This record gives sequence, structure tokens and C-alpha cells, in this order.
Amino acid sequence: MGKSLATWVEAARPFSLTASLIPVLVGVALAMGTGVTIAWWRFAMVLVGGVLLQVGTNMVNDAYDYWKAVDSEITPRASRVVIEGRLDPRRELRGAYAVFGFALALAIVLAWAGTPAVLIPVLIGIIAGFGYTAPPLEYKYRGLGIPVVFVMMGPLMVWAAYLGVGGQGWWLPTLVALPVGFLVAAILHANDLRDWEDDRQAHIVTLTGVLGFVPAWWLYAFLLLAPYLTVTLLVVGHWLSAWSLAAWITFPAAWRSIRQARWPGRERLAILDQRTAQLHLLFGLLLALSLGVPR
Repeated sequence: MGKSLATWVEAARPFSLTASLIPVLVGVALAMGTGVTIAWWRFAMVLVGGVLLQVGTNMVNDAYDYWKAVDSEITPRASRVVIEGRLDPRRELRGAYAVFGFALALAIVLAWAGTPAVLIPVLIGIIAGFGYTAPPLEYKYRGLGIPVVFVMMGPLMVWAAYLGVGGQGWWLPTLVALPVGFLVAAILHANDLRDWEDDRQAHIVTLTGVLGFVPAWWLYAFLLLAPYLTVTLLVVGHWLSAWSLAAWITFPAAWRSIRQARWPGRERLAILDQRTAQLHLLFGLLLALSLGVPR
């Protein structure tokens, strides 16, 4: 039982889940900062639902990457349960169905409790999460992962969390979510930069492979610099309070990652995705804390 549970935990990729925790926290903090009184059970359901959407996506990704021979024994991955034969990919896919079903059930409860609009981003999120690697969409294999992840784990997830705890409207959470979307897309792009040479040899289509390494590096630099510019513009435009400028504390880390990514090489870029994920976490926490301060 212990080994089985550990296998499922690994399949969920727990260390990657900050990518969904941050947009949920930002959406909740935005609602709080705009005067919404948040019930603890709503917060809990939104938090669990957001994480489940990412877990389901991770599981589907595992199964289809295995079936399409994208992964091998030497491929760096957060989850190796399918590659090493510890979990049948068909069983993991059934687990993903259950996870997505639970996330949808939570959204239905929130909709029944007075927020029917929350079903829109959740249903889109489930379709996009499943279609990340599953046919007929399978946009990861078409070089479209980065723009779709930007939308799905940026504006879409922030909006879902904002609605789920009682927020109203869509334009403000969409604006506030832009920095989060840029950084979560940068995590995926950092992974593609690291694997650029291997993916090219294996004929795997990524945005980095389509663009070439140098243009892809410029895109990575943009994804890391854009959040700071966006927050500054939102403060200048009085959409955010000056407290949000605290996110600039993380800028030196962003600059170091940009410089590190300048040249290709697996060893040189081995932990670029981890550093980018840490930046996303710290930036997102500072942004969420600033949003929670009443204006």
C-alpha cells in the first residue's frame, strides 16, 4: 500500500504544483483586496480544485509521452513511474479521469452555491489540460504548449479562483494574471531550452525547435522581463497598489536566469526550469501578499 501511494504521489509531481498554487492564491488575494469576504470552505475548494487540474494534466502527459515514445530512461522527468514500469499508463490515464472528475464536482458545488460562472474556466481548463498531450488537440506535440499554458495557468486559473471565492467580473483578474502567466510559461520554455538539442534529434516539435535557440532565448528573456513591466504599468495605471512593486525584489534572480540561458547545453541549463519555477513562486507570493492589502 505504501509503495502504491508513493507511486501515485510521484505521478502527481508534487514539486511542480506551485505552478497551480500561485495563480489560485493570486486570484483569492485579488478578491480579498477588492472587499470580498471569503468563506474558508470556498478557499479550500478553489485551492484543491486548482491543484487537481494540474495533477490531472500531469498524469495525462505521463501516459501519452510514454505512448508516443517522447521519454526514455535518460530523459529528465519529475515523474518516472511509467517509464520504469511502476504504473501502467492506462491505469494512470484512468486516474487522471478521476482527478478531473473530482475537480469538476468541486466546481459544480461552487456553481450551485451561487457562482455559476466558475464552470466556464474550469471546463475550459479540463479540456485544455487533457488536450495538452491527448488527441485530438495534443498541442504539446505541435509546439503550442507555451501559449496555451500561459492562458491556462495564468488568466484562466486566476479568473477561476477569483470567481470561486465570490469575485465578480473578468477583466481585472485577467490583467492581474498576466505576470503569473508569463512566468509559468517561462517554466515550460526553460525546459524546452534545456532539451533543445535532444528534442531536435528526436524530431520532437517545440516552440524552441521551431524558432531556433537564439530567438527562443529572446522569448525566454521576454517572459521573465514582462512580469516586472506589467506590474509597473498596472501600478502606474492605478489598477494595483504600490505594494505590488515589491515583486521587483526578485528581479536579480530573473536577470541571472536570463544570462544563464544565453547558450545551449544540457549541463549548463540543467536546473534552469527549477530556477524559473522558484522565481515564479517568489514573484507570485509577493504579488499575492500585495493584492491582499486593502486599497
